[in-house]
Amino acid sequence: MDDKKEHKEIAFLKDEIKTLKAKISELEDELLDSKQKIYSLEQEISQNLVLENANILIADGNLINQKIFILSMQKSVKSISVAHNGQDAIDKFLSGKFDIIIMDVQTPVIDGVQTAVKIREIEAEQGIDRTPIIAITANASDADREHCLALGIDDYMSAPFQVQTLFGNIKKLLKSSNKKKKIVVFTGAGISKESGIDTFRDKGGVWEQFDFMEVSHIYAWNKNPAKVLSFFNMRRSELKDAQPNDAHCILAELERDFDVTVITQNVDNLHERGGSSKIIHLHGEMTKARSSVNPDLIVDIGYNEIKLGEKAADGSQLRPHVVMFGEPVPLLQTAVDTVKTADIFVIIGTSLNVNPAASLIGYVKDGAPVYLIDPDDVVCYSDKKIIKIQEKATVGTKILKEMLNDLKS
Repeated sequence: MDDKKEHKEIAFLKDEIKTLKAKISELEDELLDSKQKIYSLEQEISQNLVLENANILIADGNLINQKIFILSMQKSVKSISVAHNGQDAIDKFLSGKFDIIIMDVQTPVIDGVQTAVKIREIEAEQGIDRTPIIAITANASDADREHCLALGIDDYMSAPFQVQTLFGNIKKLLKSSNKKKKIVVFTGAGISKESGIDTFRDKGGVWEQFDFMEVSHIYAWNKNPAKVLSFFNMRRSELKDAQPNDAHCILAELERDFDVTVITQNVDNLHERGGSSKIIHLHGEMTKARSSVNPDLIVDIGYNEIKLGEKAADGSQLRPHVVMFGEPVPLLQTAVDTVKTADIFVIIGTSLNVNPAASLIGYVKDGAPVYLIDPDDVVCYSDKKIIKIQEKATVGTKILKEMLNDLKS
């Protein structure tokens, strides 16, 4: 009887534990959803703050229109300046700093379209940031709109219009120009695999062919630098013939709509060749060499070999500009600080098994969506809500691009 009673108690406790685990799981989901809602509210507040801090230039020769703009907007923005004609708008643009320009197409002296063209020329000549321009006209046709957009005007509105519609367009342009959503992408060997570069830990990967302790450890460099140089010379030679794949190129394309920074564990240059402009190489760069003594004494070598006896400017042996096993990761804190700023975090082609880099996901701010692209079912120990795209990098990045359309600034 005692055994039966004990079994019943154990069964009861197991059910209780199962019920509690289910409740905990539900609470965790509710917490994550709440964090996402808080994040969305913060983004909405951020949009309103952008408008409140905006300096607006109104270019319109009609005094009544000027007064309407001022009365409608003065309580919602930081400052409003008025230009009475196209030339006046150009002069004020040159002497001031504005966050947005609202331009009547039919401004006197120089019409609004030609004024906008001149402003774009000034921006290009002086290398200054682009100021969004909204064109206002009483006669809007699709052809007129396309003409204006082609000449560098950012939006085109037909009068009369609702003030709230104008505010909505201003917010959208201000956020797009001043603060695109920031995507931080963390990539590993999997993204370059489709370019013909072997991964390290997969079946048949580099570390099944070589003992990393003999070719890629600081101990090996100190013991037998010739062997280490031979290994990296071979890897550099293989890189010469590799080409960036669609995944590399799609990440570069995302820069049109987002502020994108790539943090990569890879030592290849395929992100650069794919068109990405902001890249943090955590583990160094294969196409560079550096002093064995001074880590800041770096030179570009392209795809050339490093020979034993080849010296850096300080007289020390040149070595590959890569972080070998047993060495610290100098750019890790830079990567951490970058991840903390991410509105969206993307992981591509990494097993998340290599620390300290794999710990980066822990620095993603609450509520920011996290996307994981990998053909394998990667286990990720994190309290973040992760959206998994279980595909190879070239396919997964295409899916990601579509999913991000709704998250554009």
